Amino acid sequence: MEFRSAADAQIIAFDRASGRRETLTAGRRPVYDHSGHVIYLSNDPPGLWAVPFSVDTMKATGNPFPIAENSNHPSIAGDGTLVYLEGPAGTGLERLVWRDREGNPLGTIGQPQNQIHYPALSPDGKRVAVRGVEVGQPDIWIHEVDRPVKKRLTTDDENDL
Repeated sequence: MEFRSAADAQIIAFDRASGRRETLTAGRRPVYDHSGHVIYLSNDPPGLWAVPFSVDTMKATGNPFPIAENSNHPSIAGDGTLVYLEGPAGTGLERLVWRDREGNPLGTIGQPQNQIHYPALSPDGKRVAVRGVEVGQPDIWIHEVDRPVKKRLTTDDENDL
């Protein structure tokens, strides 16, 4: 299949040793959760979805189901904690939000920031690295989970990602 746009994207499990490929579902930006799910961004309907997945068979073991509407950029810590960007990306001042498995808000992470992209939760779950904009050029920022603090990690004139 020829890739033409993000709407055409597919989530594919790939075994590097054998070269075997298994298409799981339509979507993009997949992350694997050790609970046996692949979390991904869906275009239709938009938002974060999960599909049950078996590492042994490399196949989906159930139907996809929604996790969070109007959300993107999922990241999962080593303990299974999921963090994601809530709200449409790139629309101004944004904030990372904790939610429980039922979708109820538990709190916020760090401080609001312009154009938050690609949050990545640290393995210990204490910090979230993001690509954010404060003054012009995008840089990498570290947001503390337990307190409203953010620290700029990169300071060069490059477009950091």
